[in-house]
Amino acid sequence: MRRLALLAVPFALAACGGSGGSKGVADHTVSTTTPANASATVNHAIARTSKVSVHAQFSGVVTAAGQKVHMDGSGDVDPKSRRGTMHLTMSLAGQQIPFDEVLDGKTVYVASSFFTSFLPSGKKWLKVTLSAASNLGAAGFALTSEPGAVPPLQDVKSLGGGTYSGRVDEAKLSQSQKAALAGTHAKFGPVKISVGNDGYVHRLELVSSSSAGGKKARIVLTTTMSSFGTPVHVTIPPSAETLDASNAGIPGFSS
Repeated sequence: MRRLALLAVPFALAACGGSGGSKGVADHTVSTTTPANASATVNHAIARTSKVSVHAQFSGVVTAAGQKVHMDGSGDVDPKSRRGTMHLTMSLAGQQIPFDEVLDGKTVYVASSFFTSFLPSGKKWLKVTLSAASNLGAAGFALTSEPGAVPPLQDVKSLGGGTYSGRVDEAKLSQSQKAALAGTHAKFGPVKISVGNDGYVHRLELVSSSSAGGKKARIVLTTTMSSFGTPVHVTIPPSAETLDASNAGIPGFSS
């Protein structure tokens, strides 16, 4: 379950991420033309937000095997370069466990005191290949799909004040998203999105569930976004300090 909780986090950051660049350049200028209906408004905002880097703060709960893991954190992501950094704290049975993550393409580096007893001397980071997460249902979907690719929504309704509700349009998922969901029996619950006057998505609330290998999980994530277009700087952990997660012998990570 800890792996499910851990791997769900990049979704909160990648959900409405974007490329680097300076705020206010021509590419980011908000069009004065407003889409004619709620669905067009929301999907226009999703597409627009997916093209700029973003700072995100997130909180969530992963329920699996009868236990709940609470998550809180923040980070920055640039979907064009597929890079980002994040810090989070997971709360389980009264224990606070901090994690640091670095996203680099299809690789996530994870550091935490939770891994200390498993890692050889000198090793600090676990190296996780995103494709290995494809059996994790909604979490794998988030990781193996393109960063910044929030699925298009349908049946969108305005709730007033720039807030909308809708559901995932699964017919329009990308091939990588469909591949990540294959065999997981993943289901998406209601989605709530808030669009700012600047045309970007400022808040995202999403509920999802999955079942794979006899294991079921329910993920509830809330993300707030800001600092659109601010450049994201990432430092890749040195190879001397990293260990491939599949060779680490850590329950839930090793093959």
